[in-house]
Amino acid sequence: IDGGNQTGNNGINIVGAGMVQVDAMTLRNFGPKNPRVDNSDVIHFFGEGDGGTPPYIVTRCLINGGAARGIWLQNEGIRGVYSDNTVSNVNMDGVDCDSGTTGALVKFNNLSGNVRYGVFIEQGAAYNCALGNICNGDLRDLNDYNNTEPGRPVQYNSDICNTCVGGGNGLRTGSSGVEGGSDSTNSLTSHNFFFDNVVQDITDGDGLESETAGTQNYYSQNYLAGNTTEIATSGS
Repeated sequence: IDGGNQTGNNGINIVGAGMVQVDAMTLRNFGPKNPRVDNSDVIHFFGEGDGGTPPYIVTRCLINGGAARGIWLQNEGIRGVYSDNTVSNVNMDGVDCDSGTTGALVKFNNLSGNVRYGVFIEQGAAYNCALGNICNGDLRDLNDYNNTEPGRPVQYNSDICNTCVGGGNGLRTGSSGVEGGSDSTNSLTSHNFFFDNVVQDITDGDGLESETAGTQNYYSQNYLAGNTTEIATSGS
């Protein structure tokens, strides 16, 4: 599917589907990666509240060029597998686990040159796993972060055996919310696990960055080398 470098068009947009797989497709030219343009996501699955049933699967696809996200998941309670894809030169994220996405396995993808993040786990997403991905030259490579989603923490996600090279931050947890608020007002990022990742040559940010607000985010046996700042913390 060739978007002809026009913006405002999704490549594949599926709402409320059941048992769907997108496999071995090439999707390209959905706008330049700057500036950002809404409704220019290359692959978008939306299942929250729309009766979708698992699994959702995207495998072996080549995505190059887009003014929004590469693969955008909004699939609360719908498990999926996103494996062996190459996503480059999109404005937002290579793979975005958004809107309470639950139980997604994001593995063995190559995510490079994306303006925002390689793998973004956000907004109430829980029990997702990013495994064995290569993130190269993204603004932030692996990012578990909550942009003020009240009462819906980003939690119990695992980032394991990924490689982050170049670009901005390598590994990050954090939230734009306020730590210590009530369950109805906070937007924490907590209980996430970063294990056995390689982070190197991050020259525009931190190799590992742990921000407020959140508690009990664990970083274990990660290899950091050649980064401007290896570890930066402000709580969490």
